[in-house]
Amino acid sequence: MGAVLGAVTLLLSVQYLTQQELGFNRSGILFQAIVASQLALMGMSNVMAIYIHKYALDDPRRPTLIGICMATPVVITALGSIGYFLFKPQLLDLLYNTASDKVMGDKYYFLLPVCTLFYSLMILLEFYLNSQMKVAVSVFVREIVLRLLNILLILLYIWDAITFDLLMYGTIFIHIVPVLILYWLSKRAHFSIRFNLNVFTKEERKGIVHFAWYHMLMGITLSLMGLIDTLMLAPLDKDGMNTVGVYGIAVFIMSILIIPYRSMSTASLPNLAKAFEANDRARVKNLFQRGGINILIAAVGMSIIVLMNTPNAVQLLNDLSRKGEDYSSLLGVVPILVLGRLVDMGTGLNSEVISISPYYKFNFRISIVLIVLMVLFIGLLVPKMGIYGAAWGATIALILFNTGKLIFLWQKMQLHPFSRKSAGVLLAGAIAAATVYFIPYFLHPIVDTLLRTTIMMGVYIILLMVLKPSVDLNEYLQSIRKNKRLF
Repeated sequence: MGAVLGAVTLLLSVQYLTQQELGFNRSGILFQAIVASQLALMGMSNVMAIYIHKYALDDPRRPTLIGICMATPVVITALGSIGYFLFKPQLLDLLYNTASDKVMGDKYYFLLPVCTLFYSLMILLEFYLNSQMKVAVSVFVREIVLRLLNILLILLYIWDAITFDLLMYGTIFIHIVPVLILYWLSKRAHFSIRFNLNVFTKEERKGIVHFAWYHMLMGITLSLMGLIDTLMLAPLDKDGMNTVGVYGIAVFIMSILIIPYRSMSTASLPNLAKAFEANDRARVKNLFQRGGINILIAAVGMSIIVLMNTPNAVQLLNDLSRKGEDYSSLLGVVPILVLGRLVDMGTGLNSEVISISPYYKFNFRISIVLIVLMVLFIGLLVPKMGIYGAAWGATIALILFNTGKLIFLWQKMQLHPFSRKSAGVLLAGAIAAATVYFIPYFLHPIVDTLLRTTIMMGVYIILLMVLKPSVDLNEYLQSIRKNKRLF
């Protein structure tokens, strides 16, 4: 449902905004804030998710831990804003390439610290709810509530009830709504705040700081890996934020593709953390392999849906654009990005297992190396290949990153996510895609998408039922047949 609402938001935006406005409204400040929030959090989201399991509900260290986590982004954002506004001219020159981009960037410059704070608090509260096994409610607030608010803002702009400036301000300030809802939900799940630092011993404080520091650096590098291609397009591409507006659509499509992976990995993390805490290696291996095959099933299914329907998406975007702007470059960009994301998802819960293992520092070290490589790739490729250079830079980085983690996990813990069943999933996906590949695109894009997707998914699910690659999937399908409902 979140994906559908996101698509509605995007289609409305494409219809009534220029590519430059689309770049600023849907990608620019929001993507910058996602990266900045990792610095503001200082790794406290991971501390919230992992350390909360160490303390019982009546342990005085628990509310103090929560208080430290919640206060950190407020303090860091306030301090960081001083330098942010002090070096405003230099940062505008760094972030934007064209004169018109700099004018718009200057107008909305103050929104970045505001968005960073709201986004940081939202992440912390989500991590807390996830740690309490309340994944669905936190996902609902982000994917449904926030997207509905975005649609409302776009409709107000279309109806001339607000200006583009108010649309920009509203896009940032609506984040306070999910923060308040998540806080209310957290209060109902034993969430309380204290600031008595004396409840921690010196060794405990040292351990928390050490853990948070490495996970902060890891969070920054992972965010950069996911967004640096978009962030570098504006200053490197000759068309600046116009190109970002188009590339942002490809990034949105990728966000739809990874929804199952994000939900599965989030739901698996608390159980993996408990298994590591209990030193139950057999359970860790079981969870890792089950999670790997389940995520691969979802990844392959989502990938073929995206790839086979990209021509429909491009035709729909071109038809809707009242500004006469062309989105055909997505036909080349999307398959490149899908390749990288399929490798990323197909390698399973590598990052999650490493992050809660004694080897958690490795994630950061390999990420730093790959961030440097990614900057080099994009820096070399974007001036020559434009939007395609950014896509290839991101994909190469993801493939190298996940290959390194695969090798490391096997060497240190003898874990890997693949089996013969993995090949069966890939085969099922290839056959399902082949059933619609040669069907011409002659219907309306929406009708064609529904028909093409129904055929593909029907074939894919039948093949999965025959091959039986996942115990969890089999149990789920049996539950549907028995109970006559999806959930």
